[in-house]
Amino acid sequence: MGTSFQLNFPIHSKKYHYRTEELNNETATSVMYQENITAGKQQTEQQQTKELLKDAPIILLVEDNNNLRAFLNKCLAEHYRIMEATNGQEALHKIKQQQPDLIISDVMMPLMDGEKMCHILKSDIETSHIPVILLTALGSRREILRGLEMKADMYIVKPFDLMVLKANISNLLENRELLRKKFQMMPLEKHRPEPKVKMTMPSSLDNEFMDKVTRLVKEGLGKEFNVDILCSRMNMSRTSFYNKIKALTGIAPADFIRTVRMQEAARLLQSGQYTVSEVADILGFADPKYFTDNFKKYYGITPSTYMKQTKEKGRDDLQNIK
Repeated sequence: MGTSFQLNFPIHSKKYHYRTEELNNETATSVMYQENITAGKQQTEQQQTKELLKDAPIILLVEDNNNLRAFLNKCLAEHYRIMEATNGQEALHKIKQQQPDLIISDVMMPLMDGEKMCHILKSDIETSHIPVILLTALGSRREILRGLEMKADMYIVKPFDLMVLKANISNLLENRELLRKKFQMMPLEKHRPEPKVKMTMPSSLDNEFMDKVTRLVKEGLGKEFNVDILCSRMNMSRTSFYNKIKALTGIAPADFIRTVRMQEAARLLQSGQYTVSEVADILGFADPKYFTDNFKKYYGITPSTYMKQTKEKGRDDLQNIK
């Protein structure tokens, strides 16, 4: 049968002297109080989310369809920081202000389409490393090949599966992160000296960039050489150079210069033609002790220990050959 309840509110009761104005004021106050609690809770949650995502990758959404752009923003904002642009021209302007870690762009857009934007980004040394995913309703083989010719990292046909898009985003970002970690793990292991590891960058332009930077640093060894000089030789602003080298290697320009110096130190020590003091002098270290401290911090062993291990390894290799 169930249970029924009857509630009576004696609004016009002479006994309790209720007045309609008072009830309306109390109701309004209650609603405002509840709205303040809800707003405060939402603001706290937004602050917590912002704090959690402060180091999250930045994704730039380039889409002229407001509904689709808002949908993608909502779906990705849980794990990434989001930037938005309505066309390629606007996107290029925003990228100059802050470089994203990945770009998702529609192809057909006013002012500048996604393919032209992608071509510009991939042809510019300052932005060639940024992964680009192109979204398009044109799914013919010809259109896909043209998109890939623009150096897009992925070409996804609409309508697309959101989970597949998220997986591709994650894979592209993880691959870039693995590349950076691999570079940072290049210091020599104590028992397996190896002065240099050849790295393959995301594009041929990025390979050229890294080769040129490394060559310039080596040419500057033993001289008054710093980040400002390196930026000048690369014809790049300090900010652009920092963003580029950080994106490719995960380390700051000053640390990159130090890395190349230590790798060159290992090569010279491995040759057996120089003493520790001579290597320190060649590389521009006025104090051999300071050189030793830097070498040990980078490789985990002192230069003299490294030389000893190199000689022992050389003798072992000769014995194995015999």
